[in-house]
This record gives sequence, structure tokens and C-alpha cells, in this order.
Amino acid sequence: MTSPSAVRHIPLDKLVPSPTNVRKTRSTAAEEAELKASIRARGLKQNLVVHPSPGEKGVHAVTAGGRRLKALQELAAEGVIPADFRVPCLVEEPEAAIETSLMENRIRAALSPADEFVAMAALIDSGETVEAVATRFGVSERHVRQRLRLGKLAPELLDAYRNGDISLDVVTAFTLGADHQAQLAVWHQLKDQSYIPPYTVRRLLTQTAIPVDSDLGRFVGSAAYEAAGGAVTRDLFSGDDDGFMDDAALVRRLALEKLEQKAAELRSSWAWTRAMLDPAYDFSAQYRRVRPQPAELPCEITGEIERIEQRLAELDEISEDDWTDELMTEAARLDERRDELAESVENLAVYSEKDRATAGVIVTIGDDGEFRLHEGLVERSAIGAEDTGDETLGFKAHPDDEISRYSPSAEQALRKECGFSQLLVDDLKAHRLQITRAHLATDFDVAFDLALYALCADLFERFGYRSHPLDGG
Repeated sequence: MTSPSAVRHIPLDKLVPSPTNVRKTRSTAAEEAELKASIRARGLKQNLVVHPSPGEKGVHAVTAGGRRLKALQELAAEGVIPADFRVPCLVEEPEAAIETSLMENRIRAALSPADEFVAMAALIDSGETVEAVATRFGVSERHVRQRLRLGKLAPELLDAYRNGDISLDVVTAFTLGADHQAQLAVWHQLKDQSYIPPYTVRRLLTQTAIPVDSDLGRFVGSAAYEAAGGAVTRDLFSGDDDGFMDDAALVRRLALEKLEQKAAELRSSWAWTRAMLDPAYDFSAQYRRVRPQPAELPCEITGEIERIEQRLAELDEISEDDWTDELMTEAARLDERRDELAESVENLAVYSEKDRATAGVIVTIGDDGEFRLHEGLVERSAIGAEDTGDETLGFKAHPDDEISRYSPSAEQALRKECGFSQLLVDDLKAHRLQITRAHLATDFDVAFDLALYALCADLFERFGYRSHPLDGG
């Protein structure tokens, strides 16, 4: 081992990278910037290991510390330090160079992220600014803020992470907790499980919150919500389109106001309009529906449709052996164009003035977070007692009139009376579904009856949209 007396201060311009350095993989630009910023702010805290360069008098090759050498050279080029800056170096014999490089790169442990979290938090607590810490370590201010949030986690959670009891994804999810008490309440509920999914942690910490990327969250928009005074909770890796809206009541109020505004805009075109934030699952069964009348199509559209149908019929006559890639491409293009024209034709259909005088429209939220209009609805109470047949009235059940939300209903009233949250109800339904499936797997007769029922329900569609029996709760 080289003695401590071998440490010398060598001019920076007399140092070169050593070809014996075993590290050949380049560091990332972010890692290089972090090291350079650290040296600029705090100086060089660890000496380099060098050996005399053969054939070049006074020049030493750096065996260990190539990244530090590069950072120093860049600082010299920028004028931060002089070109002949005296660098502390441990000088050893050339024969030991490869062994030293291997040991320096192999026998070391990376700093635990948990320790980095706490260290950055300690610097901020001592009076440093986020900007100063970011500059010192060569990272972004967002990176520092992320680490600070982890550094403020309950100590018990950090210890669990250090010990490998939970993963980084799980400990990150705990940052959604408002304080240590909330974090530990969820931790004590989950810590005995063999596996803790991050989404379970997020759900338990945000039971009363609305996800920003949910259809309701997207409909309201985080900008409008925050402008109304609402707070958004985000974890470390959330972007502007992620996180949770903490004030669910405010979200629902803003959504209803937006729906009512849209309903007011449509009021002049229909007998009635109504805004519904949570329409019932069986909502369509409460109404009859009138259909828009097909519009007279322009000649160019009807002509194009005829030509497409004729060409597709010709392609159907071609034998499988004669099909080419060009013909397949043509058929796919014609199918796509036919679908576009069909959608255009549907959009051209209009409701008659007579239908608009009796029918209305329900305004709600679609699965895409946009307005969804249920047009042409007629309340059953408006239908005369003598008019009991759909055919005579021109009504037809609409199989696509599905609604994925829930309105005040008997089920909701009972849930509220019992004090059950919707999340608990959903979990219980999921468990019930798994139990049902497990039973069906062992009872052929029941499984066959259910399959037959599903077939009949799909075939007749007598009562409009129904979810598949095997997929529902």
C-alpha cells in the first residue's frame, strides 16, 4: 500500500487520463453536471490516484478519478480555476494502476436514496435554499423538492425502505400523505402484507380525493379547480396532468356548474334540458327516445358510397390465391373511407321540430372527460296511456345508451345510510365477483345457465344496454 506521504499537489495541466482505467462506460450528462457543480461549489473533497506517465516527464496519468479530472478541466476552461490548479493526488507505481482502478470502481456502494433525502432536508433546515442545493449537487430544483418530500417522510417508513421492506415506488406513494400520522396509519394497516401495491397506498391516502386524470377531473380541469381555491396533491413523479384534487365537493360543484351552463345553452333547441352529474346506471329505462330523421344526402356522397360498395363487392369475388398486398391495402382503405362516410351521414341526421317540441336532452360527462349529450329523450309521463307501443310512437330503445355513473338511487341511499364509502362498495363487489367466478369454475350446471342467460341478454337486448354478466359486480 502506498504511504500517505505519497500524496502530492500536481498542476492540473500535468494530469492526463490513464489508459489503464477500467471504467469505459460513459456517465450520463446529468451525472457529469452533478459532479462538476459539486466541485465548483465545495471544491475537490477526494484526491485523485495517479502514476507517472512513461515517456512524459512531469506528467501523471489518473488511475482513479477520471470523472473528477474531466470536471476540473472543464472548470479550468471556463475560467473558474487556473489551468495550473494544484490537484491533490496519491502517487503510486504504474504496476498497481489496474488493480487500483478495479478496486476504486468495484468496491464501493452507492449512497442510499433515503440518506440522500435526509441529507438534502438537513441542508434546507440549516438555512440553504432549494436553488443553492440544486446548484451544489448539479441537479434540478424539481429533483431537490422531490428528495425533500421523501426526506420528510415518517422515520419508520424511511427505515423500512433502507431495510428493503418496501420499494422506492411504495415509499414514493406515501408522500401523498399530509403528515406522519396519516402516513403511519396506512403503513400500520399494510405493513404485515407480503406485497404492498403502490396504488393501494395512494388509494388509502386519497380516499376522499378525485384523481386529476379521471373523467370527472379532466372535465373540471386542474386549472379551473385551483383557480377556485382547490389544492392538488401530487407525488414525486406526478406531472401537471396527474395527482389528486383534495376537495371532492368543490370538484363536483364546479362540474355541475359547467354542466348546467351547457344545458342552458341547449334550452332554446329542446322542450327541456337537464344537467346530471351522476346519472343512474339504468337511466335510459326511464325514457323513450325519438330518432333524428335522415337528411337528404348530397349526390357526391351517395355516389362515393355506391362506388365503394361496388368495388368492395368486386374484391370479394377475388380468390384467396389472387390476393396481393396492393389489393389488401386498397380494401382496408375503402373500409376506412366507408366508415367515415357512415359517420358523416349519421351526423347529417336532424330532429324534426315536432320531436324537439316534446323531447329533451340530458347533459352529463362522458368517459373521455368531455360533455356527453343524450338527445331525443321523452319522459314516460309525457306519453299518453293509449300510446303504449314503441312502433306507433316512433320510439325505439337505444342499446348504446349506456351510462357508467351512478345517480341518487336506492343503492346509493342505502350505502349512505350504512356509512359505506363508494370505494368500500367497489372493493366488496370485486371480492364478490372473484368468489362467484371461483364457484362457477367448479359448478358446470350453474356456469352453463349463466352463459345461456348472457347469450339471451345479448341477443334480445330488450331493456337496452347491459354490462356482460361475467364482468359486472
